[in-house]
Amino acid sequence: MSFAKLSIQEIQNLHQKKASGFQIVVYAVIASHIHSNKRNNAYPSLRRMQVMLGGDKPVAIQSITRAITALVKKGLLEKGRVRSRKRFILIHRPIKAVVNSILKATKHFVGRYSPDKIMGAVNKLSTKPNSSQTKPNSQHKRTNQVEKNKLFIKRGKELWGKVCPSGRENKFDSKAISSQQREYLHAWINEPEQTWIIDAWPNEVRKLNQEVIYG
Repeated sequence: MSFAKLSIQEIQNLHQKKASGFQIVVYAVIASHIHSNKRNNAYPSLRRMQVMLGGDKPVAIQSITRAITALVKKGLLEKGRVRSRKRFILIHRPIKAVVNSILKATKHFVGRYSPDKIMGAVNKLSTKPNSSQTKPNSQHKRTNQVEKNKLFIKRGKELWGKVCPSGRENKFDSKAISSQQREYLHAWINEPEQTWIIDAWPNEVRKLNQEVIYG
């Protein structure tokens, strides 16, 4: 039997970010696949999550995908590659290994240096310019992220033009692109901005989801 173990910090963040009841359930399903306090990542498939949420009325994979997208938007979850071990990362989940490594490094530092040497090192660091003044890494990261988002949107539109070109009676043909491109298109379609596609072509989108999940 599996248990979904959530920390107080996670529960507080779920509440503060106003996660819906179903979003919390999906979050808990992902958490139930983490069996170590040294990890905050899991990789259940959408099909596996659907089975766990089964019952008299099976939950649609499309609903699970929407909940995951909402959790990502709210800063509660990160998504990795579909078949990677870090497919889902619970951002606010405490990790024991991080705490232990900090304590170990602190003990090593204190045991190696005398109080005079520690004060000397602190004074030396205080005179050095802040890294944000010499090299604004945060600005570079934000710029890179913006460029990646623009490329993601542009690439998604290009693939959409291939599977559903204008002038063909709104034909939706996912076979017009490769399997790798279908994974990319699947991620693009399941963004909140593309809900109109899911509403207009529910059967085709469901078929695309199955092609990506089951290969």
